[in-house]
Amino acid sequence: MVEHAYERGARYFDTAPSYNQGVSERRVGLGLAEKPRESCWIATKTLERDGDAALAELEQSLERLGCDFVDSVQIHELRSKEDVEGLFRPGGVVKALEDARERGKLRHIGVTGHRDPAFLLQAIEAYPFVSALVPVNPLDCHHLSFTRVFLPRAAAKGVAVVAMKVYAGGALPAQKPDLAISRLMAFALAQPGVCVAVPGADSPERWDEARHGALVAAPDGPAQEALVAAAGPHRGKKSEWYKNEAAAVEAEQATGGDDARG
Repeated sequence: MVEHAYERGARYFDTAPSYNQGVSERRVGLGLAEKPRESCWIATKTLERDGDAALAELEQSLERLGCDFVDSVQIHELRSKEDVEGLFRPGGVVKALEDARERGKLRHIGVTGHRDPAFLLQAIEAYPFVSALVPVNPLDCHHLSFTRVFLPRAAAKGVAVVAMKVYAGGALPAQKPDLAISRLMAFALAQPGVCVAVPGADSPERWDEARHGALVAAPDGPAQEALVAAAGPHRGKKSEWYKNEAAAVEAEQATGGDDARG
């Protein structure tokens, strides 16, 4: 899959030590082993909040990837206001990654999050993170929307947005099969501040379909809103299992929805 994507133009490769206990990093490393290092952007992540633990994990990531450095390390899955505040404590992960950057182990520091855009907004206001990996899809616009709330502020601050959950974690292909994968990819790439989209393809055919969405004309405003309408309604965890859900449950209860539990 990595070789297939590279041969067809992919140059951004996203992984993490927490994906299948490091197997993802090894596969990315093997797939790119014969490719010129300067031709690829390799991004990995850390769930660690302790500085020493983050540095130890980074060394393991570099070994699995077969690299001397990665282009970015993303502080993964910001969970709460307190979690964001803790990133900057003495001995914490931000200071450790800054030190690793000085030693040439990484080039940039980013963040990721998919629970609530408020935590990512808090992070980019507190620190000059280079990038943010967040959900971007038409269903996202119905609940705790990164697309509506986070992207405009990130664009204004010059934070490079990497779109993930382009298919709403699989919910859109499963529940709305008439929404073509290529249309969802085109929607993500059309949003302000989005520099790259991670399709999360599980087959060469699915990757090629996503790639097609990067080659077609970007949908205009009315076409985007039509996709947003077609992607709904939002049904809590059945729609986006990765987001906080209280607001969605309350909305369904208020409207008499048939699945108030989400």
